Amino acid sequence: MSDECHLCLLGLIFLSSLLTGIRGVDDVHVFISSGEDVRLSCNNALHDCTSTTWNYNSHSAAVELICLGKKRKDTERHERLSLGSDCSLNIRDISTEDSGAYTCQQWTGEGGQRIRPDARVHLHVLQVSHTEISAGLSVTLFCQLYSYDRVSCDDSARSERIQLFWVNQAGVKLTRSDGRYQISSSSDPCIISLNTTLLNEDDSREWRCEATQRDQVKTSVTYTVKSSAVTNIISTDTTVTPETTTAVINITLQEGCTTSGGCLKNLFEKIENITATVLPLNLVTNILTMAFNASEKILETTTSASPTELASYGNSMLKTSEKLISTLVKPTDTNDSVKFNLPTVEGQVFMVGPQVTLDKIPRLDTTNSSVDIDLIGIAKNNYETRSAAVAFMSYNTMENLLKPDFFNTSNKTVKTMMSTVISATLPKTSNTKLTEPVNFMLKHIRKFDPIGSLSCVYWNISEWIVDGCVVLKTNGSYTVCSCDHLSTFALIMQTSQPPASDPLLELLNLVCVFVGLVFFSLALLTFALCQWSPGVNNVARINICISLLLAHLLLLLTQQFLSIIQRQKVLCAVISGLLHFLFLSGFVWMFIEAVLLFICVKNLSQISFKKSEVLSSGFLCVIGYVVALVVVCVSVGLVPEGYGSEHCWLKMDKNFIWSFLGPVCVILALNMILFIKILITLNSVLKNLNAEVSQMKQTKILVFKTLAQFVVLGCSWILGFFTNDSKVLEILFLILNSQQGTFIFLIYGVLNNKVMQQYRKFFRRLCCIRQY
Repeated sequence: MSDECHLCLLGLIFLSSLLTGIRGVDDVHVFISSGEDVRLSCNNALHDCTSTTWNYNSHSAAVELICLGKKRKDTERHERLSLGSDCSLNIRDISTEDSGAYTCQQWTGEGGQRIRPDARVHLHVLQVSHTEISAGLSVTLFCQLYSYDRVSCDDSARSERIQLFWVNQAGVKLTRSDGRYQISSSSDPCIISLNTTLLNEDDSREWRCEATQRDQVKTSVTYTVKSSAVTNIISTDTTVTPETTTAVINITLQEGCTTSGGCLKNLFEKIENITATVLPLNLVTNILTMAFNASEKILETTTSASPTELASYGNSMLKTSEKLISTLVKPTDTNDSVKFNLPTVEGQVFMVGPQVTLDKIPRLDTTNSSVDIDLIGIAKNNYETRSAAVAFMSYNTMENLLKPDFFNTSNKTVKTMMSTVISATLPKTSNTKLTEPVNFMLKHIRKFDPIGSLSCVYWNISEWIVDGCVVLKTNGSYTVCSCDHLSTFALIMQTSQPPASDPLLELLNLVCVFVGLVFFSLALLTFALCQWSPGVNNVARINICISLLLAHLLLLLTQQFLSIIQRQKVLCAVISGLLHFLFLSGFVWMFIEAVLLFICVKNLSQISFKKSEVLSSGFLCVIGYVVALVVVCVSVGLVPEGYGSEHCWLKMDKNFIWSFLGPVCVILALNMILFIKILITLNSVLKNLNAEVSQMKQTKILVFKTLAQFVVLGCSWILGFFTNDSKVLEILFLILNSQQGTFIFLIYGVLNNKVMQQYRKFFRRLCCIRQY
């Protein structure tokens, strides 16, 4: 009794609004043809949709579809519904059962209060049906507009000035005065029929039913009458004759089809009007190839296509593909499968019948994706036929139409399509309700960024959204998605936008590195040519300069020719390995110099000691370069793909950068321990020896210079950890790291009196030579 009162109340409210001529400011009338996708706008929406509720009023009862921003899954058609980012209600594959009144409401919460007036949307669905073609080639077409069934069509047509009429292929309205056509309307103005007798020239002739509101065309349905002998589809310049049917499908390309989308749209309409329920595989693959090739040619010649146009093309391609692959489904008692592989699309159809003996169907695979679905359970829920079929397709070029930028998010990120676009449907299956979530395995077709945000998304008319899909598992090669509905899916990764290139910073880097290379060369000449105290081992400093000079020179050349080197993956990996080796060897030599300084301080108690007491130069060279080489070889063996990043350096994947940072941190820590030990030893020796001894003075200066070198060479790399978001720290790191040669020359050249005396002698001799 309460339900009857509820229904009566809803009817009275709606009817009274019509009879009094009062219509809410948010009332909207949407017209759509059956089989299409529609978006119902919510004109009272708030910013986050968490207060949005959508109700549907038609037929037997009022149904709540969306509750406070979340889709209700207890409705029969929940799989075709979704909530858009603007709180709109999206419905896929519209049927006449979807017509009626929809109400968008905003609530404070469960059991709360309504915070905005209702926004009503009236959905009208247009559908065309026909009678069988009689022996005299007579056919009758019926066009009906389905609307809110609690209000008579007379009232709705009168208040909204809705009309139906037929037009011919040329767009001319057909009238009762034309003797060829018998147009009649019943007492219901929402139904209009067309009867005609077909002539020979009528093959492939179109008749279109149009619905207008206030003299504006809102939607239309085109129907092509095909005789039982000939079926014509105009689309490309190839003729295909099926092997298993007497029908002939002529496929011809219209003039200018490669530069205009008109003929492609015509092809989509023709394919949609195919009435054959089963087609041979070769015919389906040929039509698919033609459609995708025509689409690619149009995209190549159309550089200014709007997002709306791209989405429209994408929707048409999806619908066409799903329609064609559904014709591969054939009745079977047990199970059967069909598979095809084209350059643009791969597909597989699996069918099960009432006598299937499988416990579960095998995984459906394409080159870059696969799906696990409980088709056996779905078939058992189809009580009449006990059969079901699943069609799975992978589109290799669909991302050119359904771009990742259609994934609308609040944060500004770079969106990358990480997989091929896939589609899964249940064709010729009456009950399509899933018994359990479906798992998709999607291989990554592009480089995986471990710090990026990966989303399993599905296509919803005009955008990629996340609704009912979650990431179950992911690694560098593939991702497994679990979805509670079937649709068109993809993987999209969001990464932060790369910083814009700074020409001034690039110029500063070039100048600083060049100046640093000049001073590295001067430091090498100083160590090699100037005379030194016999108690000082100069091998470590020379090799530090050699390693860092070569490393900075190679790094400079690589960055200058990066665009060329990046194309050669092997060369880029080799360069990154050499840089790894050279920079590491520089740090190893810095550690060796600290060890030599420690030995020198330990021997201060003897005042004088022989050079032979220190490690030999040959032994030092073996240690200095072999240690770095071993680290690089081990890194290559463990992670061979770790070399060759975008900048021809170490990749960040699997924390491979620590193959460099790890040894550096160990060396810096050991150096710090050695310097503390050196200072303690030096302080102890100073208490027992005369502070005026020259050996002591020299050692104190050497300790100071080596400590300064440690700070300059080591600590500048530590600064690199903190330059992410600071331009000042980035510039400071660039200057300190590029001027290591300059600091070495200042410490061991300019601040060394003996070296400066030899430079003065050299310049005096040079001046004397010029005078002569």
